[in-house]
Amino acid sequence: MNSKPLYKIDTFQDGLYHFFESVSDNVITQKVVAFRQSEEDDLIYSLVFGNVGDNGEIDVYSTNNSNENMETILGTVISTIEIFFKYHPDKIITFTGSTPSRTRLYRAVIGKFVDEKDFSYNIYGISNDREVESFQKHKSYIGYFIQKKDENS
Repeated sequence: MNSKPLYKIDTFQDGLYHFFESVSDNVITQKVVAFRQSEEDDLIYSLVFGNVGDNGEIDVYSTNNSNENMETILGTVISTIEIFFKYHPDKIITFTGSTPSRTRLYRAVIGKFVDEKDFSYNIYGISNDREVESFQKHKSYIGYFIQKKDENS
């Protein structure tokens, strides 16, 4: 699914935590992608992405990176989704952007992948009125669900 350059990923706890270093403008930023199980439904995991803060927490609002390496960062995040599903093929991932513009960015990225013939995921959008539907490229969503397609279908 991903042919762009990626950062080296360190994966822990059966694919639930992924760390990598983003390098741009001579600045190295520690990034983390975490998959956190929902308290309401043990099939659903929230994807949380951001910088590793000084206190070890995930800073989802940080914008201290330039956009020069955005494709590499997003490609690396997509790779963590692939790793997660190797460990947890029957689970569902949900995610949204920390800002409306990031949610729109994710829609654009998803739109690039959904037409690939070897795309092996079902993507659903969450509309403003909280309805869930199959992802449509040009429709606005407040969040997304992704699940691995059944290999027999």
